[in-house]
Amino acid sequence: MMRFVPLIAFTALALALWVGLYRDDRDSLRSTFLDEPAPAFSVPKFKAEGETVSLEGFKGGGPVVLNFWASWCGPCIVEHPEITKLSKLDGVRVIGMNYKDKTADAQRFLDRYGNPFAAIGVDERGRAAIDYGVAALPETFVLSGEGRVIYKHTGPIGPGDYDEKLLPAIEAAR
Repeated sequence: MMRFVPLIAFTALALALWVGLYRDDRDSLRSTFLDEPAPAFSVPKFKAEGETVSLEGFKGGGPVVLNFWASWCGPCIVEHPEITKLSKLDGVRVIGMNYKDKTADAQRFLDRYGNPFAAIGVDERGRAAIDYGVAALPETFVLSGEGRVIYKHTGPIGPGDYDEKLLPAIEAAR
């Protein structure tokens, strides 16, 4: 009987992870930052030696969309057309936060799919992602011009999410 204990424990763990992976309501994972000031960050700017990207540099304007992405992230490819659409909205600034990626790989991603970002920060060690409570890529935050978190989107943005969730959040951020 004792020899089956590890098998039972593994099966229980696998079942719990499977249920969590396929949960129906991603939005039930409410961000602790909603309606709060966004965590400050200052990270190296992508391919710009000595320059930084910071939240402070984007305060005082219109809404900011902060998108955590990486070249190795399949869902990031899926959502990229929606991020591109967001970048074309009047008064909206889209900041990309490249997460634990190689510069050459990130550049190939941007060359292939386009660069919709007003600025790209490099989160080499994942510190900014930790500060924002990012669990898995992609994750996207809508921030007001004053730097408050209005909305957090977990997972890839789909066409329905764009219309039903992101656009209303951006309007609320205005």
